[in-house]
Amino acid sequence: MGHRQRPTHGAISDPQSGHEYGKKIRTKRQVELSAVLAANWARLHAARSGLADKPLADAMGVGHGTIARLRAGSHATTIDTVATVAEHFGFEAWQLLVPDFDPDAPPVLDTETRARPIPTPGRKRPKEKVNA
Repeated sequence: MGHRQRPTHGAISDPQSGHEYGKKIRTKRQVELSAVLAANWARLHAARSGLADKPLADAMGVGHGTIARLRAGSHATTIDTVATVAEHFGFEAWQLLVPDFDPDAPPVLDTETRARPIPTPGRKRPKEKVNA
């Protein structure tokens, strides 16, 4: 029996084929959002924090590794983490996912526009109810 390397991040590696089973593959959109979040984190941290990573993480109630991962933009993060960071600074999670976020002029939602479902190919739209 050959020596089996210990897999990283929960993946199981086949030493003969080199294939990793169970490894999470990030989509292009996930990578883009991580980059947007990292850039927005840098702007927010520079404008509002003034704290080093460890004291800031303690104040937010997250691990200091979380702050490092946000800054790097190289790991996926949960929406709960984004919400925790946003709320700490007085914002909503979605605002940190808007490209070119400016902490001094944050994006706002247009609440006057009626939301409509986005059509999905191959899926029929539900008929609108008519009040008689």
